Amino acid sequence: MMTMRYKDYEAMVEYDEEAEIFHGEVADLRDVITFQAKSVAALKKAFADSIEDYLAFCKARGEEPEAELKSLAALPDSAIDTSDAPEVLEWSGAKRGSSTGPSSNN
Repeated sequence: MMTMRYKDYEAMVEYDEEAEIFHGEVADLRDVITFQAKSVAALKKAFADSIEDYLAFCKARGEEPEAELKSLAALPDSAIDTSDAPEVLEWSGAKRGSSTGPSSNN
């Protein structure tokens, strides 16, 4: 198995000798992005096209692409611009250690 990179994405690639085709899948995403081609040059193009399609799909839905979220998560808090995020002033329903939002057991 080999890996390929395009932008912030990495894919795992295998060659199927019987079918004479390369199969690739982008790694470490909740979304499944796959691609295939018969030559290395076509494989590189198929990978890039798949990522560009994914980015356009995310944009159309108003979602952040997952790789961008991972790169933000790796930054220290001081390097993240939160000036456009509203300040949370009411924390009475917050529950420590939960990422599901305020407790419904008030």
